Amino acid sequence: MVSLQTYQIIHNWIGRLLEHETAKPGTSSLTDAQRKLLEKLELTLPLPMAPPPDPDIGDTNWVGMLHENRAAQLRIPSGYCGMNFLETPAPSVRGVLRWYCHVRIDEHPEPFPGPAGGLFPDGTQPSFSRKKEAKQFAAKCAIEWLKAQKYIPQVNVNFLPAQQRQITPPPSGITANKTAPSPPSSLSPPSPKRVKTSAPKKDATAQATQVAPGPIPKSPFDSDEVSAVHELTQLCNRYKFAVPQYRITESTRVNGFYDGSPDLGILAPLLPPGVGRVEGVISKKVAREKIAQELLVPLRNLAAQRDEENRRFLESPPSEVEINPKH
Repeated sequence: MVSLQTYQIIHNWIGRLLEHETAKPGTSSLTDAQRKLLEKLELTLPLPMAPPPDPDIGDTNWVGMLHENRAAQLRIPSGYCGMNFLETPAPSVRGVLRWYCHVRIDEHPEPFPGPAGGLFPDGTQPSFSRKKEAKQFAAKCAIEWLKAQKYIPQVNVNFLPAQQRQITPPPSGITANKTAPSPPSSLSPPSPKRVKTSAPKKDATAQATQVAPGPIPKSPFDSDEVSAVHELTQLCNRYKFAVPQYRITESTRVNGFYDGSPDLGILAPLLPPGVGRVEGVISKKVAREKIAQELLVPLRNLAAQRDEENRRFLESPPSEVEINPKH
């Protein structure tokens, strides 16, 4: 048990040290043994304020996701593939070294974490006991900003049409529901009116079995997102567009990477020149995904134009339609 006299002796000694340091900074009279004992004592003292908890980074491989995104975007001309991680030591906590990590990307002038996201409410940067967690957190901040700014498309499966999310084949003996007719397209001639006929029960069951889709393909960039190739195919089938073909070749600029472009067929005159062309992508699968991502925007615009044309046609007064014209 430490006596009160011992506490008082140490208190008076520390007071003399403080006076000496105030009068003559940097000329401490501490011996090596005294300095080591004080450093050990500091580690055992309670902190004046508990450090904030480490941010949750979950189980996602954020660094891998950012690498995939950079490779798909072909950021090689910038000199560092579009991203640059920098790890620096942070202030120690109870003698344990902690780490900061920043990542810079081409799309934003400031690093992550930074003013654009990832800082504590008081403006301080989180530190981690391991470099790996610090790097994952930096990549997470960059990915979340890229998604918020629409550099990375966000697709929610819950917003897909109901028939794509879940289709249950009807029991045997029950006729399958008829699907809604597709909007007319100027790319294909209008089909003649069909006569309603009741198909045999076995044909209805077989048709339902063929319509029911399998699992929806996921994006190679994010397993929580739908593949852009799948989205593009569904869009083209819905509007009777010709589904583009993917032409992928080995890159002549970067070894081990690929170039690609779409074969648009009769869609080519309706889309911007050169749309969908990619260069220096990390794999054939990623190249197809990137091509599809770039084609989705103009094709959605074209689909919206078709919907508007159909709406105007259906809302036009009968007097504007010439029936049985006389020659």
